Amino acid sequence: MPNKKKRKRGIETEQSKYDAPPTSDKISDIPKNFKRLLLANKFKKKQVNSSEMNKDNSQIIQRIPGESFLDFSRRLEDHMRPDILKAMKEGTSAKDKTKRFREKLKEKKKAKIKKLIEEVNFKDFDDFKDKIKFGEVVQAPPSLTVIPKKRDKINHLKII
Repeated sequence: MPNKKKRKRGIETEQSKYDAPPTSDKISDIPKNFKRLLLANKFKKKQVNSSEMNKDNSQIIQRIPGESFLDFSRRLEDHMRPDILKAMKEGTSAKDKTKRFREKLKEKKKAKIKKLIEEVNFKDFDDFKDKIKFGEVVQAPPSLTVIPKKRDKINHLKII
């Protein structure tokens, strides 16, 4: 009958799992991001300097048995803090690079606009205008050496 539950077999084996003492599982206790940080140090290339050769690299920080994850992470942070600060000062972030790049573009744009303004101001038509005083007598009409563009177009249209 479908409404009756089947009898469970192997109840003893399942109960033995519940009553078992806790096991220390090092992998599941550490968060993934923290584990990635620890593993990232293995893959980074280290530059060999004389000062680094003098350091004792045999002291690798490991979790002490019975130490909680919180205590371990605090101890690790205290140990690594000077190295992290040094790396932060040496490296430039991508944000800073983009900021400098944008500032350079802005400066170029401002210089271009300044140059255009200077060119426009240079062709100021007030310099070409004759300053005629009141009551001055003209000897002859002005002689135009260049034919105005509109006049040339009108003459061309009349011929056609």
